[in-house]
Amino acid sequence: MILVSSRMKPKPRSLLTKISLAFPYFANSFSISSSETPVGRFPTNSLLRCVNVFSPGFLKLSISSVKASLIRHCSMGSGCWPLVLVPPAFFGSAWPRGPWFCWGPLFPCIIRDTFGAERHKQSFTNTHTLYGQWRTKSDQNGEACCRDGIVTSSASDNAAMFSDLSVQKQGSETLLCRPASEDQGPVFERTSLSFSPCSQLYTVGERSFSRQYAHIYAARLMQMRPLLSERAQQKWGSDVLVRKLCDLQTGEQCCIVGTLFKRMDLQPSILKEISEEHNLLPQPTRVKFISEADELILEDELQRIKLEGKIDRDRCVTGSIIAIYGAERNDGKFTVEDFCTADLPLQTARSALSSDRFVLLASGLGLGSTRADSMLGLQLLVDMVTGQLGDQGEQSGAATISRVLLAGNLLSQSTQDKDASTKAKYLTKKTQAGSVEAIRLLDELLLQLVESVPVDVMPGQYDPTNYTLPQQALHRCMFPLSSVYPTLHLASNPYQADIDGVRFLGTSGQNVADIQRYSSMESHLEILEETLRLRHLAPTAPDTLGCYPFYQKDPFILEECPHVYFSGSAPTFGSKLVRGADGQEVLLVTVPEFSSTQTACLVNLRTLECEPVRFSAFSAEDDEESEMNISH
Repeated sequence: MILVSSRMKPKPRSLLTKISLAFPYFANSFSISSSETPVGRFPTNSLLRCVNVFSPGFLKLSISSVKASLIRHCSMGSGCWPLVLVPPAFFGSAWPRGPWFCWGPLFPCIIRDTFGAERHKQSFTNTHTLYGQWRTKSDQNGEACCRDGIVTSSASDNAAMFSDLSVQKQGSETLLCRPASEDQGPVFERTSLSFSPCSQLYTVGERSFSRQYAHIYAARLMQMRPLLSERAQQKWGSDVLVRKLCDLQTGEQCCIVGTLFKRMDLQPSILKEISEEHNLLPQPTRVKFISEADELILEDELQRIKLEGKIDRDRCVTGSIIAIYGAERNDGKFTVEDFCTADLPLQTARSALSSDRFVLLASGLGLGSTRADSMLGLQLLVDMVTGQLGDQGEQSGAATISRVLLAGNLLSQSTQDKDASTKAKYLTKKTQAGSVEAIRLLDELLLQLVESVPVDVMPGQYDPTNYTLPQQALHRCMFPLSSVYPTLHLASNPYQADIDGVRFLGTSGQNVADIQRYSSMESHLEILEETLRLRHLAPTAPDTLGCYPFYQKDPFILEECPHVYFSGSAPTFGSKLVRGADGQEVLLVTVPEFSSTQTACLVNLRTLECEPVRFSAFSAEDDEESEMNISH
């Protein structure tokens, strides 16, 4: 009986080294005895040295060819050290009873029975010093007892197969037993979708940071001025005067188009951060930076003018391109009577689908944190998508999930140690950054998913990629296990793709969170709709949100209206269907942070409806009588 830990990766060793390391434990473990007491113990670590098996993920073992060097039972008397190929029926199999995968037939044997893991809890200590126990009975067949309960027999020299599983003992029902009937249940085919990535706009080739950020504001205004002029004529009449600021005449009713600049006294700046050096009081820590003293200014290519009148100053943010109708006063200020935004762009009609097909959205996995309940909920999510959770009805529903989209913040904020790269190694016991272990967990998690369903991975604020928008895709070298699958797609942030004729567009949430800090808007869903009507993904970039200094074109301008527009790392789930003046229909989705809410989203491509999927796990704050709920 060999236990393969899903948390340990064995180092490759030669066969001779494996044999020499394993011999003291096997010699004691496989001795013949008729006693009911354990006659030998062998540490899992030592067995892993002699078994070239890697079980990535908590529950999954998936490898195309697995070989194990082993020692035959002492009673066989052959004295040989064979190299045995594990039967193919065991490839890709998983035991949903715990994070330890138990593999019995690594020596000639027949699987006799299966039973629940709870019957032999006393056979183990903990995950760090796990010991298996070999027990023998007075009959001719020895039994190996372990967690997840595979009972083996050494009566035959044939390799064990899943088809050799016998009927459960004494009529007991377990998850690991074969059904009493010959019917193994239906096999559900996962619905396949057409996929076309459209994120080329957000791919930065040769990077140069020597340019000033004024170019991106100029390019943004040049691109959007024709749109705003046309929109102004639609709203205020075709005879409305559209003036530049240099052509304004006092008292003349006209329309001006320009970039909003919001002057805020509370806006953080590097000068205020170093104010302590000049014996000045530093700024207090704030969640929002708006105040009554804020001013709105509209500027174009040549000059600027202060705005007053019928415009909500607190809702506006710097970088928005808008059209304003009013007149200039004698004091040089512009009185606002009305204003308009570019509104929704034109939309390509989506194809009609005959059946329900879903795309699962999840964000803020928070790997690397110390919260065990979030990891449990995450594993439940993976098991649901891969069809290992629930009855046949839920498994058939899982087959309609055709794609998974992870919208950023895959790593926890706790992995962002600013001193890790500069602090001397002899001053700390920590030899590697916390993000290294988190990336390894992410790779194992993705491996479980990409074996079953296509997965798109977006970077976020705490993920190992560039900080400024657009964030480039995570490098494939960080995912040695999952990157070999063609179903893994590493995308940029922002993300744009056509999935079965439905245009998806979204970000990991930095743009929405930044607007929330510098405006009076609280709801992420409201901010998402506002950016859609502004026709710009990140209007606050590059003022308060970092972005690459583009100078010829602003890629964050929406040139085509999406069907699904989402943002990640939201505090709560929200969805709303927005309709435009030209018949556009856009589903807005705020994807909640999974590590804190245990919630993901399912988007129906046929109906453009969205519903949350919540996974409740036990936590320290829960009562002892709380129950685990999986609501869909």
